[in-house]
Amino acid sequence: MGDRPACELWRSAPPIAGRTAALARRCEDEGWDGLALNDSPSRTADPFVEIALSLSHTERLRFATAVTNPVMRHVAALGSTLAALHIESGGRVHVGIGRGDSALANLGMAPVRLAPFESYLTALQRLLAGEEIPFATARRIGTTGAAASITGTRLHWLSRVTDRSKPLVEVAASGPKVAAIGARVGDRVKLAVGVDPVRITAALEWMGGSGGALPSVPFALNVPIFVHPDRASARRAIAGVVSATARFAAMSAATSAPADGSGAGRLSSVAASYDMDHHGSTTSPQALGLSDDTIDRFAVTGSPAECIEKLQALIELGPARLHLRSGGVGVDAEANADAARRLSNDVLPNLR
Repeated sequence: MGDRPACELWRSAPPIAGRTAALARRCEDEGWDGLALNDSPSRTADPFVEIALSLSHTERLRFATAVTNPVMRHVAALGSTLAALHIESGGRVHVGIGRGDSALANLGMAPVRLAPFESYLTALQRLLAGEEIPFATARRIGTTGAAASITGTRLHWLSRVTDRSKPLVEVAASGPKVAAIGARVGDRVKLAVGVDPVRITAALEWMGGSGGALPSVPFALNVPIFVHPDRASARRAIAGVVSATARFAAMSAATSAPADGSGAGRLSSVAASYDMDHHGSTTSPQALGLSDDTIDRFAVTGSPAECIEKLQALIELGPARLHLRSGGVGVDAEANADAARRLSNDVLPNLR
């Protein structure tokens, strides 16, 4: 790997009120580099509240959202919250952000369109850098005329702090257009394209890498994983999580990354049968229809030794970070806990 920086190893999990701080302490004790928390207000606790609480229970663990979206967070509100957490934590907090999927679907909304998404990211980066973003149109607010002279928004309070470092903005991408946007205006791109090296190599080309060269912007990989001595059981346990990523891959006519004819057909069938009411569930129609081959393209499963081998191969591709999403929705709680323990105790130490 030469002089390449070491790959960071992060856990991804839903924030649960009353439990997240304990999970963060455990992740720090186990040796994880960071913890990424979902942002879905109808399904999980607020990740920024849980991050703030967890910071006081940890010393070195870093935190991020995985992922938030522009609809739920006004750009100035997100910028102010993120900058405050970044400063108060000594640089331990950044943001993961995407166009929105299940979080917005559960609010009756669609993902943000591409152009507004890029504009939002650009505005967020400028606010975090202490710059002003102009209003789209100058107008009076209300009837008093008090705001007539205000032409833009900035985080004025940043000028009164000594720590002026900017928190990192990580863009979550599952297709070529968002990956390209992330490479243009993000600080890092988190790819949710599965674990097949061919698919990942194609995704790096979306970001501007080619001929084996890495893109100029660092990348991370989203990796569903279930560690279990019986690989067949592991596959079925993680199938619901895999179905969400596989669905993204089928959303464009080109299947977003290489797949053989039968593979493309299977991915399309996942998208056609997808039931958002059972998003990520291992008992959902989309999960039950997944073949072993499709699961293997999108997740790491099996014994600790099998998982270590596959993760080491992913690390060799050059990511700055792996986000490991352990466990399955609708899976027995003890089975999920056992898989998480194997991941932390038997896999993680062998990747350092």
